[in-house]
Amino acid sequence: MSTPDGPIAVFLDGTDFAEQALPSTVYVARGIGQPLQLVRVFGLEQSVSTRLADHARRCLRGLTIWARRQGVACDTTILEGDPVAALATFVETAGVRYLSIAANGPLSNEDRVSDLVSSHLVRRLSIPVLVQTPATFAARTDLAGASGPIVVPLDGSPLAELAVPEAIYLARWLGLEIHVVHADASQPTAQPPALGFEAAIANALTKSTDYLETVANRIRAEGIATRIGSRLGRPAAFVRDCVQMQDAAMVIMSTRGHSGLGFRVLGHVADAIVREISVPILLIGPTALEHRIGAGDWQGGQQLSSWEPDRAAA
Repeated sequence: MSTPDGPIAVFLDGTDFAEQALPSTVYVARGIGQPLQLVRVFGLEQSVSTRLADHARRCLRGLTIWARRQGVACDTTILEGDPVAALATFVETAGVRYLSIAANGPLSNEDRVSDLVSSHLVRRLSIPVLVQTPATFAARTDLAGASGPIVVPLDGSPLAELAVPEAIYLARWLGLEIHVVHADASQPTAQPPALGFEAAIANALTKSTDYLETVANRIRAEGIATRIGSRLGRPAAFVRDCVQMQDAAMVIMSTRGHSGLGFRVLGHVADAIVREISVPILLIGPTALEHRIGAGDWQGGQQLSSWEPDRAAA
């Protein structure tokens, strides 16, 4: 699997809210031994005077000093123009590994400028995006105190499994376990007719458990302790419960679709996951998924090359 080195960029817009993403990002950067790149973006609607630019540099300098005191190398960049286009270009030219952002709420809430930018970044960037929301900031100030696992929601598709290599990479460097989970929201039917309803439920859970064990064994082969979790019901609620019960460090999941997130079952609950989960979420968007398919990062139960992005259901 490909795990290229590179800095973690933090998207800053001059607000205190955006800066709240820094503590957990510093923890990840220190854990994987990579530097931070603080990126201040002035949008098209902003007239960047010399005075404004100097103020931004002073603020970035203060944040840089703080980050370095935490044991992380740190540099700064100031960009102008459309935030999405400017960041996309910067990510490619600077070889960025992750982009860290603070989002006010569900990524489908495009009434807010910050959420619109976050949503477009997740869709467009060829790298994973680390998203933190007000729920994250309310629950803890950073990841340093988290001792629980990395939770990886799966839906049985090879695309969902493309989150696994990132989970392995971070689990190894941060010294964490992985918890792969699957919740089936479909109503089991008695197939064949001889089976009763309870037997159908048991059969569905068995299939889910067998699938998760197959994935977990591949992760264990990489030397990472891995647990599984499966149940019938609302996937978002199950992910939330797993995060709370295990004191999870973060959630890592693949995403796609016009609403910013989701495929199969996950497509119906993605906004709920972003809204309800109180830990950072590393999202691998559609462009990043295409890059990972081309690299052959993770061979699941199906041929990854069979996925056609233009035909994928949202």
